[in-house]
Amino acid sequence: MTIPAYCIPTPEQELGLALMVSLAFPDRKDDALFLGDALADLCHQYLLMKWGADPEGAFSPQLIKPIYAFRDQKRLEKNLKDFDKRMQERLHAAKMAISFLQEAQSGGWPATLPKDINKMSLSQLSGLIALDAQNDDQANIHKRIWQPSLPVIHLATALAVYMNDLAPSGPTPMHLFELIQKPEFAFTLIRYADDHTNLLLTSKSLNISADQLIALPTRISS
Repeated sequence: MTIPAYCIPTPEQELGLALMVSLAFPDRKDDALFLGDALADLCHQYLLMKWGADPEGAFSPQLIKPIYAFRDQKRLEKNLKDFDKRMQERLHAAKMAISFLQEAQSGGWPATLPKDINKMSLSQLSGLIALDAQNDDQANIHKRIWQPSLPVIHLATALAVYMNDLAPSGPTPMHLFELIQKPEFAFTLIRYADDHTNLLLTSKSLNISADQLIALPTRISS
């Protein structure tokens, strides 16, 4: 079945949300049922926000997939809370990984690192996020934030850089649902992630291999 381009969310917005699901739940990458439910939860919440901002539009005839309209409320709230927590952890990990990107790109020491960091190691870079993550235990940050984020670290850094490109000095980051409405958001993110993959693989300090990173979805099945 082909979904018309004017169905909401649009196919590209669905792809953008699917990328966010992949980013949040790399540990469930082979669980198609779980990922499908997580995507439906996000699409449902997106539609609520969209119609909340446009009450007249909520009464206008339009095409949606029924699965996005009908969700179990209790499970939805739990799943979205878990999604938000995981997304925050991915952005924390991205803040650490961007130093490896800068090192690989410039071939030298990242100029943005604070003076108290004198070695490109995960233990020292964990200090970049200790305050935001409310956790100053290096081993705990590695176990709870960095390690679960590693399979999607290329996508995490892509999202962080994309958000910074849009609002480098904004007081608050843009909401996810604002991002997915940006033209070419999903495909720009994939392009960034591909570029970051190449840089991360050449980092002398990070030492990761391509098979540690998950492949990204490029389309949505309907």
